[in-house]
Amino acid sequence: GVFAATRAQALAQYGLAGIAAGVSGLLAGAAIWLLDPQRVTDQLGWLALAALVTAALVAVITIGAFSLLGALFGITTPMRLLELAQLQRPLLRRLQEEAPGTFHHSLLVATLSERAAAQIGADPLLVRVGAYYHDIGKLNRPAMFIENQDGPNPHENLEPSESARLIIEHVERGDDLARRDRLPPRIRDFILEHHGSRRVAFFYRKAAMSDPRVDPHDYTYPGPPPQSRETAIVMLADSCEAVVRASGEHDADRIGMLIDGVFDERLRERQLDHCDLTLSELRQISASFKQTLVGAHHQRIEYPPAAQAELQATPREGSPANPAL
Repeated sequence: GVFAATRAQALAQYGLAGIAAGVSGLLAGAAIWLLDPQRVTDQLGWLALAALVTAALVAVITIGAFSLLGALFGITTPMRLLELAQLQRPLLRRLQEEAPGTFHHSLLVATLSERAAAQIGADPLLVRVGAYYHDIGKLNRPAMFIENQDGPNPHENLEPSESARLIIEHVERGDDLARRDRLPPRIRDFILEHHGSRRVAFFYRKAAMSDPRVDPHDYTYPGPPPQSRETAIVMLADSCEAVVRASGEHDADRIGMLIDGVFDERLRERQLDHCDLTLSELRQISASFKQTLVGAHHQRIEYPPAAQAELQATPREGSPANPAL
């Protein structure tokens, strides 16, 4: 039963744990019954009933114990993560409605991260939920972020230092929202660590062109760098998704080169020094990202315009208007 419940990510898995415990109890009882020289056949029915009751009780007690222990000791249980993964939760609903570009980005980061985490034996569910919430701080000023802009870029009228401050601010604001929504510390880690202690390079370079003595600290995220494999995966996925999306070329070679560049840069910046990822795992993560992003940006055929005869044709009654679709 314990093994069946390991990293359970659905209620059915807790049911399987109960069944496993019941079957184990039944087998143990049957073995004892066989060794009893005074055994009675009618006892087998009671053994089966006891196994059934055991299975139900184990499932119910396991679910209850996970929830209770998680609440008492601040443990982020799989049940809690499954609850937080519901896209109808208020914070995620706000993200969909107020910052749809950020929401779409977060879904892609979650897909990238979850697959990569599974590849290296990290926690895929934790990574997926962390990716959903990592950018919730952008709700404070959605229009300051390129993925939500539909019109003039407000940064064009701001000083680089002010732009950098507003961009960096989304980490702190995200943590504030997470605290208010009582998100677990493990999820807040994704918000605080997904940019590590990196610089907002675009605005720093823009400022340095005007004043070489500009203070880099004013353009640096507060950090800390990723402290776990899971938060490191989301940091890498966040950057890779953004870089590939911004690129005008989406062939496999170009995507591979962009992803390799992100990984090399994070290593040079020493952002991955505290997360216990090995070079072998980084290669696996990189390969997973490449496969996912190449698939997401695969080339689509351009449909030819409808022929005049096709446009004038009247569908027969009861037939679909577009039978080819």
